[in-house]
Amino acid sequence: MTPYRQALLSALDALDAAFAKEPAFTVEGCTYCWGEEDFAQLSGPLDAISEATIQGAAMEVPDHWRDFPRLYRRLTPLLVRRAVLGGGDGVPADVVATRLREAGCLQWAPEPAGALRAVGKAWWRAVLHGEGGDLSADEVLNVLTVTSGTVRPWLGIWAATRTPYADALLRAYVEEFPFVIGQLADGWREEPRDDPRREVAAWLLGDVRDRLGDLPRDSLMALNEVRCAY
Repeated sequence: MTPYRQALLSALDALDAAFAKEPAFTVEGCTYCWGEEDFAQLSGPLDAISEATIQGAAMEVPDHWRDFPRLYRRLTPLLVRRAVLGGGDGVPADVVATRLREAGCLQWAPEPAGALRAVGKAWWRAVLHGEGGDLSADEVLNVLTVTSGTVRPWLGIWAATRTPYADALLRAYVEEFPFVIGQLADGWREEPRDDPRREVAAWLLGDVRDRLGDLPRDSLMALNEVRCAY
């Protein structure tokens, strides 16, 4: 196992520990979509919740729960682990990212919030070294931007990772830029003036331009348009 994969698994274990103090409570919600057995599972020990219930809770809209923020906060270690590691049917990482923001993750206490950020950093470093799982670099960047409320630290890590593999990811990202940049704003919760797309375009044209080689004409046009538009 590579150091980056091991660091990711260790960060996920630390996330479990950080949320271990999150108490169980009586979960209530939409009785049309959820039965008493489901509520009983979600109200009990985390390790007794079935995979089907975990996946269903991950995808459910917030207004189907009486106390959505508390439920999603309690389930965070389960949902993040499955979103990051994938496998099987999995839990879509982009949905988990949006739900975390809706659950108020940016206002959580320092210990759980810090553990969540640490998972993001370990995951991103693993991605940039080819050990991050099934999602592409642009998909993971989108997820991390939504979850953290900023794209800046993830660009900083990418800029500091000066390896052939990270450079290849950069070139692939630029080539796909006209098609993937719109997805970066999906789930965005900030004011339009803080739209992360402009910052990414400026970063690509400035900080890491020397690592990109000759840019396709369509990509160069898209970069300049985005830098000026948002």
